[in-house]
Amino acid sequence: RPDKVIFLDVPVEISKRLANQRGELKAGTKQDIHEKDKEHLLHAYEAGIYCAKKYNWNILSCVKNDEMMMPDEIHQKVYDSVKEIIEKGKKGN
Repeated sequence: RPDKVIFLDVPVEISKRLANQRGELKAGTKQDIHEKDKEHLLHAYEAGIYCAKKYNWNILSCVKNDEMMMPDEIHQKVYDSVKEIIEKGKKGN
């Protein structure tokens, strides 16, 4: 059983924008069948949020000011989230 589950929250609109930008930056690339289907993305996102709330996962927003956060910012949020478990492990040894 996991000590902690982290849901990296990226709303559908941001995901779609990133997929579109990625396609524009890499000539000749295509979105996969899931990226093309906004309704599928919305249902998947809603299912993820539902599970996160139902099972008390830690939900970390990866968006700030309607833009995706930088990877180092997200990394820091994840690290801060698990830091207490790391510290408990050190004390328990």
